Amino acid sequence: MTILELRDLYSTINGNEVLSGASCSFEAGKIHAILGERRSGKSAIAFLLSGLAKISKGSLYYNNKDYAKPRRFQSQKPDIGIFFQDTAIIPSLNSYENVLAGRGQMGLYKAAQLDEAKAWLDKLSRQWNSSFNYKTRTRYLGQREQSIVELARCLAFNPLILVLDEPAGRFTADELVELYSLLKECKESNIAVVYIATNVNEVFQIADQVSVMRHGKIVDTRDVKALDRHRLIDLAYSFSETREELLLKNIELLKYSRYSEELVMNLPVGAIIIDENKAPYLINQQAGKLLGMGSDESFKGQGGFEKLEATILEPVKSELIQAIQEGKKRSWDKSYTIDGKILNILTFPFHDSSSLLLGTIIVLDDITQSILTQEYLVRAERASSIAELAAGVAHEVNNPLAIISNYVELLIMKKQGAYTSDRLEIIRDEIKRIQTIVTSLLSFSAIGISGLEILDLAELIDASVMLLSHEAQRRAIELNKEIAIAPLMAKIDPAKIKQVIINLVINAMEAIEKGGKIVIRLLAPDPDKADTVKLEIEDNGPGIPQEVMNRIFEPFIQGKKKKNHSGLGLSVSKHIVDSHSGTISCDSKPGKTRFTIELPTGIVP
Repeated sequence: MTILELRDLYSTINGNEVLSGASCSFEAGKIHAILGERRSGKSAIAFLLSGLAKISKGSLYYNNKDYAKPRRFQSQKPDIGIFFQDTAIIPSLNSYENVLAGRGQMGLYKAAQLDEAKAWLDKLSRQWNSSFNYKTRTRYLGQREQSIVELARCLAFNPLILVLDEPAGRFTADELVELYSLLKECKESNIAVVYIATNVNEVFQIADQVSVMRHGKIVDTRDVKALDRHRLIDLAYSFSETREELLLKNIELLKYSRYSEELVMNLPVGAIIIDENKAPYLINQQAGKLLGMGSDESFKGQGGFEKLEATILEPVKSELIQAIQEGKKRSWDKSYTIDGKILNILTFPFHDSSSLLLGTIIVLDDITQSILTQEYLVRAERASSIAELAAGVAHEVNNPLAIISNYVELLIMKKQGAYTSDRLEIIRDEIKRIQTIVTSLLSFSAIGISGLEILDLAELIDASVMLLSHEAQRRAIELNKEIAIAPLMAKIDPAKIKQVIINLVINAMEAIEKGGKIVIRLLAPDPDKADTVKLEIEDNGPGIPQEVMNRIFEPFIQGKKKKNHSGLGLSVSKHIVDSHSGTISCDSKPGKTRFTIELPTGIVP
């Protein structure tokens, strides 16, 4: 049965034509590959079904219905699954919410929907040998886990068609084996699979049929079993031979050269090939994206190396140029950062059979996600160790502390001399301080959050200011609130968020001492981050010492003048914000210290 059919279809994206008279059909229970050169129009089907491309002429039939005017983001329909070439998740949502996005009101999903989402997440996690918390916001997940979430979203709720836009660039070799196995299961479940490929080996490994695209048209469709590798390359990467090319008798070589260049252009790592004249021969898409080069054509030929050199920053520029000139293999690990991306850079010289240097390949590997994931895991392990330590300390200290406290209270109740009475009061105050420290430690052992409620954050700030106003007056400190929008609803644990606000305000009071000013702000949501709320607590105190700033959220770090505190307030606050899948940061200089808290609302506005 035909699920998708293109009939002499013309299509545009932002006014640019991506299809020019394409005709093809895709059947249920078959894996149909699409192969062709870069910019041949291969990804247009994914764009059409998602509403990113418009039909200007011709017809598109989906499940025997005219699909002439798909709405934007139509891929959210349960019977269509689209796995895009680039990551396409909503980073502020967790895994469940990403899988179910567009299938009901956020936060009010049916039990059957949640079960379906969990079943697919569990299945794919086992298949890819991955384990992660589905309630964690997806911006904190690694690339593999984000891909699992996207696949689960595509496959939940029994889709009729699954479109994968060049997925090979997003998976390792081992992960691709698991993906191919999954696609065979989809085929057995009678799902129509459209697999957009760049490598002919993929086609022979999984596809039943293959269509070759050229200049926005499907020029040929064959059964894969009727082809061999040489014939498929000839179909996909052949071109109109000029008279000069015929005279050179190098048509076959040029076809394979074009195919090889196509593979390099679509590598998931940046690749720059420098020829023997020190001129850029090829700069792939990923390299251009990482270095902000734009079109690779402008870097080729005369003067190209000087343009390339201008895009590379210190500290690796001079060493990299030297390695290219001398034909040496070099590597720079995590030493190059551009636009917030952390890169590994490697150079690989290549030679002919007589050891003559033919050029150098520069490899740019974006390891930002890997570094962030490692740092997250280190923080998670540290938090787990602190929680275990906190529970042990609390258990061992609380019991004898309670006994000591009881005896002190009994002694105070008896008539004592002034000397003894004063010292008993001091002992009682110190016991209370120890109990406060133990209570703070116990905050670390509470890994999750409970009692989530949909509340007005403006009211929560009002209540916090009311609790703190007396202490502010006692210290002659001006405590103000600035609420840009009210009400502003969010799904939070009110007691714990209030504890964060109180901790930060008390810290500010101790920092500025008498006089000074503290402001609690509730900011209006950013239109680009409407699902996130932002709080700020700012004081005009002396600021936080620079040597403390990098470790300010670690337990027992002294950042105040006074030494009669535990050094746990900021650590506890960060732990609470993290457990809400939020972020807390600090910016400090003399005369201005500002803590910024960002929390997901957990609801759809």
